[in-house]
Amino acid sequence: MQMRTTKPSAGNKYYIRKASGGWSDAITGYPKDGQCDVLSNCVGYAYGRFNEIGNYGYCKYLRPVNAENFINYAGGLSVGQTPKIGACMVWQQGTSSASDGAGHVAIVERVNADGSVYTSESGYGSSAFWNQTRYNKDGKWGAGGNFKFLGFIYNPATANAATPSVTTTATTSGNTYKVVAGDTLSKIASKFGTTYQELAKINGIDNPNKIYVGQVIKLQTTNATSSGKTYTVVTGDTLGKIAGKFGTTYQELAKVNGIADPNKIYPGQVLIIK
Repeated sequence: MQMRTTKPSAGNKYYIRKASGGWSDAITGYPKDGQCDVLSNCVGYAYGRFNEIGNYGYCKYLRPVNAENFINYAGGLSVGQTPKIGACMVWQQGTSSASDGAGHVAIVERVNADGSVYTSESGYGSSAFWNQTRYNKDGKWGAGGNFKFLGFIYNPATANAATPSVTTTATTSGNTYKVVAGDTLSKIASKFGTTYQELAKINGIDNPNKIYVGQVIKLQTTNATSSGKTYTVVTGDTLGKIAGKFGTTYQELAKVNGIADPNKIYPGQVLIIK
């Protein structure tokens, strides 16, 4: 899938009303774009982009209803809470009634390594096109006010695209972990041999039930001690070699530093020496 980082140009029928010779039956946008008459409008844009990604030659999936009702018209397509490229993001505004707002929709162009998404969007009464990076800090994926995130409608044209993987990085104060969709503090704690209470304390988390995708969690195993000694991995190192230098074992170093696979260390990684 090729990301869209510019506004659709004149002649792109996915963004032009049928009455004007295009493939869309969305309403005219406001302010009306001179080249694509369903823009500015989040519904007209997302409807067109979702189908453009599949290169169907017409608008095959979804319906240009109020944005918050898109999921109701998904037509059997899969819906979920995990971001995937090509998916349509759906927000409800207020209640499900359009009397308090019609919601918003956007398209995921890229899923970033930190769990955030890079989107393409349009807005009625706003702009014909923009790109934005959205973070899921509060479950709302960057939306404010009375907006509620309902889910991702997955695009069949990108069904086999890769999803973000869990990554860990290192800092001079020990290892860190980036939260991904589906994580809880308890799950993260169990991966690294500690407790959610300890992680909450280290990271100043008041409510252990509220962590967000992309959040960087500082790690410290319950068995680690503060000896004041660390070692920075260099090219050619193995955990066994490092252990030999400090009179310990690779198993102990792996345990203290929360290393799941002792064969996977990297230059620049800072290890705590117990």
